[in-house]
Amino acid sequence: MKIGSETIHYKIEKGTVLNIESRSENTVSGHNGVHVVNGTFQSSFERSRTIHHQKIYLEDEEGKAFAIDLADWNLSAMSGNTLIAINTQSSQHSGYAMIYNKTLDRVYCGYLQKYFRIENETDRKGRLLFAIIIAIAFPTIAYTVTKSEDIGALTSITALIFIIFVWRRNRSSKQKGMTLPLEMKKRLQEILSQNA
Repeated sequence: MKIGSETIHYKIEKGTVLNIESRSENTVSGHNGVHVVNGTFQSSFERSRTIHHQKIYLEDEEGKAFAIDLADWNLSAMSGNTLIAINTQSSQHSGYAMIYNKTLDRVYCGYLQKYFRIENETDRKGRLLFAIIIAIAFPTIAYTVTKSEDIGALTSITALIFIIFVWRRNRSSKQKGMTLPLEMKKRLQEILSQNA
């Protein structure tokens, strides 16, 4: 399948669920260190993330067993359910893009959600509104706390730069990259419906 300039090869994998193994993996990352802010010591941050792994064992129509490995899909399925998976390969990504649980009549999206941020107009407007509110509030709070016109002016300039940055980011995300994942999702859904 060709979408824009991107060629995407795909393979349909269809089978009945035999068994599902699930496990979770926790990772903790961060920065160790202490720094001084306004005369007080502050420690650095830590971040944790849980990755949910699923290994789904299936049997195809010819009786061959195979497995699908997924990470962070949260796919609902149980023994006896029929799954149709689209495994894709392109210059950008490879892996399962979409899985249809025919028994539950539910479609799950894989790397379309993870690697492509599919935004709508409301997301962009909300982000810009948030930037404007912060840009108004931050200089006001800075001036109120310090009573310094220099700091008030500096924070106003910083806030204006922040608004311009968010506005430009919104424009660029609207103009590039959004049509590929939406078109790809549409085409993959067509492929699923043809193979259901």
